[in-house]
Amino acid sequence: MAASAQPPRESGSPDEPPGPDDSGLPAYPSARQCPFHPPAEYGRLRETQPVARVRFQEQPLWLVTSHEAAKAVLRDPRFSTDPAREGFPTGSTAPRPAPDPERRRARSFLTMDEPEHGRYRRMLIPAFGARRTEDFRPRIEAVADDLIDRLTAGGRNRADFVAEFALPLPSRVICSVLGIGDEGAAVFQEKSAVAMDPARTPDERLRAAAEFTSYLADVIADRHRSPGDDLLSRLVAEQVDTGQLDDEQLGATAMALLIAASETTTHTLALGLLTVTGRSGLLARIREEPKAAGPVVEEVLRMWTVPHRGLYRAAVEDVEVGGRTIRAGEGVVVSVAAADRDPAVFDDPDTFDPDRTPRPHLAFGHGAHRCLGEPLARLELTVALRRLAERLPGLRPAVPADELSFREDHFIYGLDRLPLIW
Repeated sequence: MAASAQPPRESGSPDEPPGPDDSGLPAYPSARQCPFHPPAEYGRLRETQPVARVRFQEQPLWLVTSHEAAKAVLRDPRFSTDPAREGFPTGSTAPRPAPDPERRRARSFLTMDEPEHGRYRRMLIPAFGARRTEDFRPRIEAVADDLIDRLTAGGRNRADFVAEFALPLPSRVICSVLGIGDEGAAVFQEKSAVAMDPARTPDERLRAAAEFTSYLADVIADRHRSPGDDLLSRLVAEQVDTGQLDDEQLGATAMALLIAASETTTHTLALGLLTVTGRSGLLARIREEPKAAGPVVEEVLRMWTVPHRGLYRAAVEDVEVGGRTIRAGEGVVVSVAAADRDPAVFDDPDTFDPDRTPRPHLAFGHGAHRCLGEPLARLELTVALRRLAERLPGLRPAVPADELSFREDHFIYGLDRLPLIW
C-alpha cells in the first residue's frame, strides 16, 4: 500500500543550485521548505554536485548527498569520526586546542577510530546481536503495555505521544538492558532533556550531564559490590576487573549507549506514529497482518532518517569520492537524509510506500560505525506499532499536521509534541 507523503514534494528545477551566501559557497545546513522532506537544496545538489563544497558557519567543508557517495565515505577508514582531527566539522576555523589526554581517555567510543573503536564494539556486540536482542522482546512488550495502560487510565482518550510514549519507551528498555531500571530511566530522561536542549545555557547543559555522569558512577560502584544479571555487571566483571577499562571509561561507554539508544528511537517512533496514524487503513493493516509492521518500520526509517544534520567526518588522507578530491584535513558532512531520498536507489523516493522493493537505507549509518543497537531499535519500533495498533485501534491525529512543531534546530529531527486521540 503506497500513500503520498504530505505535503507534496517541493517543486524546483533539479539543476538549479542553492544560492551562495556572502562567502560564495552554499550555506550548510539549509532550511527545510516542508517538514516532511529534507531541504530541497540537498536534492538539487544531489543531482548536480553530489559531493559539493559548502560553508558551515565559518568553515568550508564537503557535503555528500548521494547514496553511492555517502556509502563510500562511511565505509572508508580514511574518514575519521574523531572530533579532535583537523578539519572535523565544527563551524569554526579557529586553531584546535591540543587534546586533553585525560578527557580523551574516557571519551565516547562513538568518536573513536580503529583499532580503539573496534575493541569497544567487539566488547558490546554480544549484548546487541540479533539473537540476544530477541530476548528483550518480553521486556519491550511489557513496557509498551505499561505505557498504554497509563495513557488510558481514568478513561482518557487523548495524549501527547512524544512525552508519554515515544520518549519513555526506549529509555526504559535500554536502562533495563544496562541494569539501572526505571529509576535510572527517569533520571536519564530528566538530565538528558536539559543536557541536549540547545535553548539551555552551556552551564545548565554541562551541569545536567555532570549530574548524570555522577549517577552512573554510583551505579557502577554498586555493581562492583553487588553484581547482577545485566550488561553493566558483565562489563564490570569482564572489562574493569580485568584491567581492560576503568570505571570512568565504562561510565562513558554506558552514557554513549544510553544516548544512542534513546534519542533516535524516540523521534523515529514519534514520526512513525505521525505517519501511520495519518494514513487511512495502515494501523488496521498492522493489527490484522502479523508481518506488516516490519516493512512499515523500514519505510519510516528511510523516509525520516532522523540524523538529519548528517554524519560528520574528517579526511586523514587525500581521498577521491564522486569524482572530487577531498584533501587530508578537510571536513565532510554526509547527509544520510538526502541519500535516503536518492532516486538512483529508491523509486519515487518522496512517497511513503511500505510495499516498495527493499533497498538498504542509511538510517543506521554504514560501515564500521553502523549503529550497534540497530536490531534493538527495529524490535522496539515494531513491537510499539503492533501493540498500539492492537490496543488503540482508533488512534489518530488530534491536530492538523501544520500545527505540529518539528525539531529542525536539533541534530536529531523529530517532533516536540504529538497529540493523538483514540
